Amino acid sequence: MNLRFQVAFIIVLTLFITGSIFNIKGNIEKQKLYDKYYSQWLENIRQQAGSNASELAVSARDFLFGPSRNSFISDCKERFIPNVVTYSAFSVSDFDVNRSVILCSTNMRKSTGRS
Repeated sequence: MNLRFQVAFIIVLTLFITGSIFNIKGNIEKQKLYDKYYSQWLENIRQQAGSNASELAVSARDFLFGPSRNSFISDCKERFIPNVVTYSAFSVSDFDVNRSVILCSTNMRKSTGRS
């Protein structure tokens, strides 16, 4: 093998390994944020159910689906799949596509949901 091929191979291999490490760390961070969001969401539901179950049933609220665990292998066109559902006990009223876990965890709605 000539020197150019070896240098190019080492550069490609280094870039792939570095990108893989950063992608895996990013996915771990997204999962941690989602776990935090989910526990807060569940606590809000429990608090509202304890105080007023009727209001819980009729108020619209959002549920964010978790990040994909296999995005390194294939993103499966996730940017086109709804990942947030607005619902109440009677219906699903809206879908949102591609809302970030980070945005939902930092700007989480109050336990009363949307009006």
